Amino acid sequence: MLEYLDRICRENEIEYSLAGGTLLGSIRHKGFIPWDDDIDIVLTRSNYEKLMQLLMEASKDKYSLLYYKKTPTFISFARLIHNNTFAVSKYNKSSLLSGVWLDIFPIDSLPDDKVARDKQRDEIKKYSKYLRSSIKGGLKYASFPTLTGFLAKVFLFLPWHIKYYGKDKELSQQMEQIMTRYNHQRTKEVGFVDSIYFEKEHFPAEIFEEYEDIEFENLTVRKIKNHDTYLTQLFGDYMKLPPKEEREGHVIYDWYWK
Repeated sequence: MLEYLDRICRENEIEYSLAGGTLLGSIRHKGFIPWDDDIDIVLTRSNYEKLMQLLMEASKDKYSLLYYKKTPTFISFARLIHNNTFAVSKYNKSSLLSGVWLDIFPIDSLPDDKVARDKQRDEIKKYSKYLRSSIKGGLKYASFPTLTGFLAKVFLFLPWHIKYYGKDKELSQQMEQIMTRYNHQRTKEVGFVDSIYFEKEHFPAEIFEEYEDIEFENLTVRKIKNHDTYLTQLFGDYMKLPPKEEREGHVIYDWYWK
């Protein structure tokens, strides 16, 4: 899937970068982090929209696209999904988690003021919960390994599910408006607003201006040139291996060929 996306981006002069643990893996391990198992890429919003348009128009025989303008979704970013695979979660039974995926994240301008940045992030996190509750099977996100946890999450999700069911596209549009709120301004920092890294997800805008090739397993793909600033912001001393007890991938999933 990464090879496929790289080819599309190069053919259409779209710059992208490996991101998160994938970028860390490319620098520290020349590929996957040994205990990790997914791939993330990021693009500036303009490049992200160009790529989405191309993927929506592409043949869906081998891959499908989870993106709100294409299909109902529960996430604020996009996923390329391998149609000949499927995923089984120990907790989450949503049919939208239908196969091995590659995550594609948009990068937007962030307000320079930390209070405004925190407010934007909190707003998007709230809408993210509404979106996960809005789709068919949304209550299945309340699945939890303990009865107490299950009942607690059902109690929280049920009112949202009733209020927002079937409004996934509307919510996705509202989330995109929040995420792109500062794109018309020349801000100093950028990032993916709905990031799992929370307050760490803000980077100097200029690091997304220059890109270069990098080895990832048997592929040559793209990354931002200044990976050090990005990885230090997210992981600190990123070349140091974490303790063994913290080396854990996406352990709630099992993956299968169809």
